[in-house]
Amino acid sequence: APRLMQRQIDDAGSGILRNKLEALSLKIHTSKNTSEILGDESITGMKFSDDTIIDVDMLVISAGIKPRDELAKLCGLETGHRGGIVVNETLQTSDPFIFAIGECALYKGMIYGLVAPGYEMADVVATNLAGGQKEFTGYDMSTKLKLIGIDVASFGDPFISGEEIRTLVFEDTMKGIYKRINISSDGKSLLGGILIGEAEQYNMLLQTCKNK
Repeated sequence: APRLMQRQIDDAGSGILRNKLEALSLKIHTSKNTSEILGDESITGMKFSDDTIIDVDMLVISAGIKPRDELAKLCGLETGHRGGIVVNETLQTSDPFIFAIGECALYKGMIYGLVAPGYEMADVVATNLAGGQKEFTGYDMSTKLKLIGIDVASFGDPFISGEEIRTLVFEDTMKGIYKRINISSDGKSLLGGILIGEAEQYNMLLQTCKNK
């Protein structure tokens, strides 16, 4: 990825976060693909696809998830170019008699690598199979965490923009604080936001956003 927490925070927020982490003597490499792990009996370094090398004596891999869509491909179901079985609002695949849920399902270009959206997807499919009506319209990926002591949070749609959207930004580069909130142009609806370095208002803002 070209920046930190690409799916949760914007460019400006990511820059603030990077500066705060680098102030803790962390070295951050972005837009890197590992091509080789160096060493024989033990690791000595890492080589990247741009032929740069760093010396290391420990490697921690946070692998994330990869959708298991091999069976779907063999069946001729539509899959995304980066993997995942394409589904619609009722979790139907390109074959209307086959449904996909959980970490293999690709909804509007998004794979949800968490258990809670999987439960929601299961409920949608079960409801419709039982004769009810329910749609999956995405899942709130709001998050709040402490990254090495630094508050990072996002809620609602942190990236939304357009003529009907007003965005308010507060940035204090000295203290490493960045706040962004997105509201409707009439000022009546909170649509999303980002908090870095100071996130005490997160719960209040999240509930305001969820309750419209």
